[in-house]
Amino acid sequence: MRWVDDRRYVADGRIVSSAGISAAVPTSLALVEAIAGRHRAAAVAAMIGAPDWNAAHDSHRFSPKFGRNLAAFAATEYFNGWFHHPQSIGVTLSPGVDEIAVAFTADAYARTGRAKAYAFTRNPAPVTTLHGLILLPGRTDPNALTRIVTPESKTSAFTLDRVLAEIARRYGRRTAYGVALGFEYPDYHG
Repeated sequence: MRWVDDRRYVADGRIVSSAGISAAVPTSLALVEAIAGRHRAAAVAAMIGAPDWNAAHDSHRFSPKFGRNLAAFAATEYFNGWFHHPQSIGVTLSPGVDEIAVAFTADAYARTGRAKAYAFTRNPAPVTTLHGLILLPGRTDPNALTRIVTPESKTSAFTLDRVLAEIARRYGRRTAYGVALGFEYPDYHG
């Protein structure tokens, strides 16, 4: 294995690797391009509202460094539980919900370190998503949740942008920025 700097994803033959939330859509579109061609990837990108799937990324900006983000990350891991009681966020499931929108929403909230995300419906029955996945609700009682969010699924690629904006309003810009970079528990200050 050889590390490649400044890439959201790397394709080497039949192996593709990526990291971080921000790499999910570009990596997926690169896979569509590899399987079905550039024209199809461009059509899918337009359909989900993604302008680009370029692999380029400024990785060095986010590398742990002593005296800067490494110390903040260690302090966050240690102190986050002291300063914040995790909220219970219910991510609403409904028949035909876009599973990508659900995944983006749940994962982003969970990565804040300030919330635990649960699939939510008022009925304990399984829910079939837009593309046929069957999801089981984790919570059915709205009173057991701090907050309920409903993922929009018109353009699932933009779901993450909307969720990060909501996280910034709720927990602060630094937290939303850390989530976007793929850090677990990105900021204990808000």
